[in-house]
Amino acid sequence: MKRLAIVLIVAASIWLGFVVAGHFQAIKRQEARVARQNHQNYLNELRLARVEGFALDTSSFNTPAPPAGDDAGLIYNQIFVELMTHPLSKEERAVLWIATGRRLPSPSDVTRTRVVLAERKDLLRRIHQATARSQCDFHIQWGSPHPYADFAQPDWKMDDLARLISAEALILAEDGKFDDAIRDQVSVFRIADHARAARGVSSCSSNLYINARALRGLQLILRIGADHPDAVTSILKNIPAKRPEPSLARAMRDQTTIDLMHLEQLRQQILYGRPNQLVKTEFYDWTPLRKFSHNSLQWNSYVDANLTAFLQRRREEAAVADETYANARPRLQASSVRFQKYSDPNYLLIKDIDFDITSNIRNRPQVQALIVTTQTAAKLLLWKHVRGTFPAQLSAMGSSPIDPYNAKPLHYRREGTGFVVYSVGEVGTFDGGSPTVKSKHWAPMFRYPTPPYDLAAEDTRSKS
Repeated sequence: MKRLAIVLIVAASIWLGFVVAGHFQAIKRQEARVARQNHQNYLNELRLARVEGFALDTSSFNTPAPPAGDDAGLIYNQIFVELMTHPLSKEERAVLWIATGRRLPSPSDVTRTRVVLAERKDLLRRIHQATARSQCDFHIQWGSPHPYADFAQPDWKMDDLARLISAEALILAEDGKFDDAIRDQVSVFRIADHARAARGVSSCSSNLYINARALRGLQLILRIGADHPDAVTSILKNIPAKRPEPSLARAMRDQTTIDLMHLEQLRQQILYGRPNQLVKTEFYDWTPLRKFSHNSLQWNSYVDANLTAFLQRRREEAAVADETYANARPRLQASSVRFQKYSDPNYLLIKDIDFDITSNIRNRPQVQALIVTTQTAAKLLLWKHVRGTFPAQLSAMGSSPIDPYNAKPLHYRREGTGFVVYSVGEVGTFDGGSPTVKSKHWAPMFRYPTPPYDLAAEDTRSKS
């Protein structure tokens, strides 16, 4: 009996071993089927993306460099190195923020701005050299594993440069040097154009943001020089009739290529690097990826599933990126709901590289609305200089300007001895606000004379 029991135990152990082995083999076969399907889905998405104009290879971004004498990128790279060595301090940024906001700064703000500009005169000189050049190539090593190795990505730094020039223009206007001030402020448009050379969505955002910065600066100069017809005429001549709108769809395709390159690099890093060293950082928590450290099949399947979802969403959003906000919004909302499931841990790779393109679509008409409100305000000021009063209707000056937000005539009304000209804005309900109480909402507009809430508290300028 004892021998029979031993035989039965051994047989049961062998049988159990076969069952367990079979179970693990079934799991592996299932993993292999899922991996093959995920990889095939990824290949299908790559094919569709190529058909729709996605490059999917950053080496295609490389283009012949412009002549050195025309290339602002060479100067910008020197500026970025200088800013990395001697970055703008918190105090300097605060001063520039006030000097380039929507309010006219106070005398003490102007004094502090003069100090900052004097300390940064060499940097200003380099920025002027860059804006004098027509072309820009940042000489990014596209196609290399680390395209930004030679310098920091330029996008956010370009706005710092625009603020410095705008602050200088403000000081020149305060000193009555309107021609120099306007020339400075108009050069900010060139910084906006140069910003697009970095490619991707953030460069597109920088272009829109800096264009708006240039126009708000012109509005500040117009406020300071409202009683100087020559200055108003010069502003009117230098406001562009229409700034070219960057293609957000193209920027999204470029950004997708850049992000895809980074994700594929991460795939190889985990396979051939040291995945067990992955930790939680300020921006990412990579620790869940350690579970793939010894299973390349699971890891590749995981990456393929993430990249499939990534490309699906980018393709959907790029398809509507260049449409108006009103047309694109419902489709973007539907896409966001559809891809909500990709915020779970199974899609960790793409969770933190997503971005909201609705803000870019929303900001495009703002630039055109700032153009038309500034142009109209300048024409109204010149009209009063010649005729002694503002017109009752904008149509008295000729054809009525159009609000880009709703394609209807721009709004205008007289207010005592002044006026307000305004856009209805993104929501479509802005009413221009009041000259005595600051509105909680804002849309592109110009009010004359400058209301008290747009003057710094200690400002002693005449408010008449």
